[in-house]
Amino acid sequence: MRWSIVMLVGVVLMTGTGAPAQDLETFLDETDTGQSMVTMPGPRPAPVGSAPAGLEGLTPGPGGDLSGLLARLRKFWADLFGAGPDAISIPDIPGLTTPGPEVASGTPIASATPGLPGTGTGTGTGSGMGTGTGTGPGTVSPATEGEYAARAQAVIDALKAKGTRPGVGAGDAVAQSQLGGLPPWFGELQDLLCGSNGWTDTEEEGRGILRDYATQWAAANLPQPTHHTLPEFFKYLGCAENNDSAIASYGFKKGQPNIPRSGLMGGSKGGNNWCAFASNKAYVDPIKAAGFRVSGEYGWANNTSYIKQYGCGHKDFSVESGDYISNGTHAMTVVQVRGDRVLVVSGNAGGGSVAYSGTVRIHEISLASIKIVKKHAPLSLAVIQAHADDPAWLRAHGLSKR
Repeated sequence: MRWSIVMLVGVVLMTGTGAPAQDLETFLDETDTGQSMVTMPGPRPAPVGSAPAGLEGLTPGPGGDLSGLLARLRKFWADLFGAGPDAISIPDIPGLTTPGPEVASGTPIASATPGLPGTGTGTGTGSGMGTGTGTGPGTVSPATEGEYAARAQAVIDALKAKGTRPGVGAGDAVAQSQLGGLPPWFGELQDLLCGSNGWTDTEEEGRGILRDYATQWAAANLPQPTHHTLPEFFKYLGCAENNDSAIASYGFKKGQPNIPRSGLMGGSKGGNNWCAFASNKAYVDPIKAAGFRVSGEYGWANNTSYIKQYGCGHKDFSVESGDYISNGTHAMTVVQVRGDRVLVVSGNAGGGSVAYSGTVRIHEISLASIKIVKKHAPLSLAVIQAHADDPAWLRAHGLSKR
């Protein structure tokens, strides 16, 4: 046991021969977006920070900062075993508690619509090309409402058994548990994932359920084809600043460096004003992935030479599924207009585990609160692909083929 601890400390301190090819901090730096974010007007309080628990009062010694060393050791332990030393059970180390039950994830969650790449977390059997985060890509048949409800309830129960609480923190948008047109379990599961500070197979299973159900729901309830921004955004549901590093660690250990997490949309811990970038990124990335170049990278989504922008008093002002909208302080993407209510998806929304720990979630706003609309809806990937062999049309819209 003594030698195990010595070896563990040695691994933390290693910087030369025998050290891992890529440590977690380097991994986080390389996978976080380096893009600048569009700042929306309106002040917000500074993010709430926290110091490592139990390290108060330690002072530096001849060998350096002991507090920093212990923090690194605690972090390495969590990265290696999936939880901190006070939350897991390891043979021959008494006095530790065992985490709550996990949800088995060997069976893939159904993809939402035929023709979409599979992204399940289990072993897939479909024939699709599969570009998602799962180990078994492929196109499979949609699940039924009952199947989704049963799978979601299993994850909800497992999360509650682990002590996970729904996110309640304030943010740039209200976190609602009941969402128009969506079943009650959807909002409950979304709240729990956004409130989670850790990430295991249980949380990843829940994220997949939200993603797949939302995509299937969109195929059944929105104009078709579904605007490409929405399935892209749905991959990130439940991700939050407070679980960003935990998801990165989970993906690092699973060999999935691009697993969806808020940090890839600009929302790492302490992030600020990343709602605009999140909507632009979800809009632009599928276009680039389909083989097109965009002029100005993510700034292309703001360029009024290609994309019309209107204030709420303009005669051409309208709100459609896939549009980028702002209420003056928060940027969102429209999912569905429901009378005087609008179902939206956004980054840097509320409902994290602490105040202003931004989340990615579906929520509702009033139609009357929308001040600005950028017309992403008309310039969808389906429309762009229909003009793929027309260089003049592409050039006029700031696009070209790779």
